[in-house]
Amino acid sequence: MNQDESTTKTKHVARLRFEADGPVVEGEWALPKTAEDQYRKWVGLYSKNPNVVVCLIEKTNCRERVLRTWTEQGETTQTHNPRTRAGRRAEAG
Repeated sequence: MNQDESTTKTKHVARLRFEADGPVVEGEWALPKTAEDQYRKWVGLYSKNPNVVVCLIEKTNCRERVLRTWTEQGETTQTHNPRTRAGRRAEAG
């Protein structure tokens, strides 16, 4: 293992925005389950607001990868290939 690998830390982020380009409410955790739980909580609380965007993000060093996004149109999830920007739209439940 080289020095870069030993210092790489992945953080898991839930991010809530009440309007496009508005202020952000964000939580950051070491465990992915905690961030996923907060993401789901925010979706449950705010999904009826048409301006709200909720994201679940994996952050490694200075790079962020959005795993899931909830908007008024429903949820978009990241495809298995992290190099592509294409996602798939999940059925709104």
